[in-house]
Parts: sequence; structure tokens; C-alpha cells
Amino acid sequence: MTLAGVTARHDWIDRQMRVTGYAPVQSETVWRNVNLTLGAAVQAVVEHLQLNPPEVIEIHDEGLRSIQPTQPPPSLAIRTNGSSNGHANGHSVGYTQSRRTTSRSAAQALMEADDVPPTYSTVAEVPQIDTPSIPIEFEEVKHLTRTQLDDLLTNETSFLAWVNGLAFTTTLRIMATSVLEENVQTAQNHLEQQTRMDTLYGQVTALHHELRKAVGEFEVLERQQDALCAPPDTIIVRQELQVLKRQALDESEAHAETWLDETAQDSVDVDAFVRDFVTTRTRHHERAAKLELLQRQAHKSL
Repeated sequence: MTLAGVTARHDWIDRQMRVTGYAPVQSETVWRNVNLTLGAAVQAVVEHLQLNPPEVIEIHDEGLRSIQPTQPPPSLAIRTNGSSNGHANGHSVGYTQSRRTTSRSAAQALMEADDVPPTYSTVAEVPQIDTPSIPIEFEEVKHLTRTQLDDLLTNETSFLAWVNGLAFTTTLRIMATSVLEENVQTAQNHLEQQTRMDTLYGQVTALHHELRKAVGEFEVLERQQDALCAPPDTIIVRQELQVLKRQALDESEAHAETWLDETAQDSVDVDAFVRDFVTTRTRHHERAAKLELLQRQAHKSL
């Protein structure tokens, strides 16, 4: 990682503006053992530079230089504070604000140069992709002459051609081609299964229609069953018992009157009369007892 666009002085930055003070990136062996992602490492460096701003000596990048606030002249600071002491304080505040702004801009330039998201939480949300590890050094650069290096820096076509020839780029290209071929194969398999899926969909739709029809018939029968199995209305039962009780009483009285008429004619069968009269009157008393029991239950429920 390097600090781009500025020349600064900091404990973590060497003369080539490379970040060397952060422990996990001091050597390739340490970096492999710390089990840390690149995004987390960059975020830690950025946070440290924000909390401990480097001393910016010179800004080389035109974009960074254009966004720096213009420092007010000493005369303006004197008029604002009203004394030489105030002038010193105003100058110090202006320098501190400019230094902090420059530090933030330098940290932002570091993040943009490495093309990483601003926060580690954003990096953590990115799904894991099986890609080859990013090389720390490119051995191909060591064998290039100064002219070739200048050509890579100034000629975009030459730079892209050189990048496309790297082993890292070749590996990525092979992986991308492999993923594309897998996607094509998956799409072809889906197309081959389309006819079978359409047939299954038709069968499932027909079964669903039959199921809805059967459920409708079942609900009708269930309502009929509930009506048949439901307990009768006690009011209707009491009314019917009242009628039947009166009917049994009338039948027993009719037997008695018939017996009296037949006795006058000396043609009565006493045993048959007693049997019929007792049966009818017993039925009357049973219905009266049931009616009284239902009436008591109705009063208790109230």
C-alpha cells in the first residue's frame, strides 16, 4: 500500500510513501499468518492515519491540491482576532484545519488508489469469490528497463498488453471462462428439462383442481354431519315432550273411559285393561320426568 498524490512524513510511511509501519504488511510471511483480508488491512491503516495525521510536505496530485482550502493571509487573521496574539492563534488554527483536511484527503487518496470500499463492513457483505491471491510483487517489472517502464506508465495500450500477459490475469481469464462455460451448461440443462417441467406442471395443476373439488364436497358433507351430530335444541325438545306427555295422559284417560263403558256391558277384560292403562300412564310419567329435568337444567344455565 502506498500513499498516492502527496509527500508526507509519518512513522508508518517510508520515503517512497509506502506503508511499512503497519505490522501485518511488514513481510509476506507475517501477512499470510495474520489471516486478515486486504479490505480490513486498508481500513485499519486509514483509521490510524485519520487519528494520527501525517505531516503533509507537498501535494503533487492536482485534484487533491484543488480541493484544499485557501489559507487566509496574516492581515486578515489580524483583523479577525484584533491582536498579534490573536494573529498567532488564528494562523495556528488555520494550519491545523488545513493539515487535518490534507490528512483526510491523503487517506482518501490511499483508499481510491487501492480501489477498496470505504468501510470494512461493506467488504464483509461482499460474497466470497474463489479468486487467486493478489501478488504482492510482480517479478516481471524487475527485468524491465527504464524506457519500458516509462512506456507502460504513459502508453495505455502497452500497459494493458503487459497486464494481459501476467500469470495472475491469465488465471482470472481462465476462471472467468470456466464460470461462463458452467453457466452455459446450466442453461442448456434447464432448457432440456423444460418439456418435462411443463408436463409436471400440467399434472400438478390438474391434481390441484381435483383436490379443490374434493375439498368442496368434503366441506358440504362435513356441514351435514355437524348438523346431524349437533345436540338438539332444548326448547324444541321440551315442547315436543309437553305434547307427548299430554298425549300419553289422554290415551290413559281414554282407556279408563273405555273400560267403564265395557264394564256396564259385562264384556271387559280386566287384565288387558290394567296392562294397557299402566303402560300408557307410565309413558306419561316418564315424559313428565324428562320434561322437569330439562326445565331444571335450563334454569341452572340461566
